[in-house]
Amino acid sequence: MAQLERHAGNEHMAQLLNDNDFSAMQKAARRYPLFVNDFFMKRAQSFIKNVLSDALGIKHYWVRVEFAPGRGQIHLHMLGIAKNKAYLNNFYKAKSMEDKATVVDKYAREKTGHDGRYEHKR
Repeated sequence: MAQLERHAGNEHMAQLLNDNDFSAMQKAARRYPLFVNDFFMKRAQSFIKNVLSDALGIKHYWVRVEFAPGRGQIHLHMLGIAKNKAYLNNFYKAKSMEDKATVVDKYAREKTGHDGRYEHKR
């Protein structure tokens, strides 16, 4: 975004963006929605391929992109079906949303080998 502002002759705005000024980021995002959309779609495609398809084994999926300025930012709604659908039996047998979340969480941890703890590395 800073590069775009610099090319447009807005050096002050470019400097604010380089300084991580949130207000400047919001203005630039509204000024250059095509670039924001392009960046988001590339990240979403990478996420779908590397995390959902490869790591979680999602074979079929449907995705809807939503632009919700009142709710924050661009985001995806996704419906996915895994290659191994056996875990769905446990999902549908679960009585509460909490139990369903536990089934999905267990499946994701088994597929990714992640224990759920996150470390911030610098």
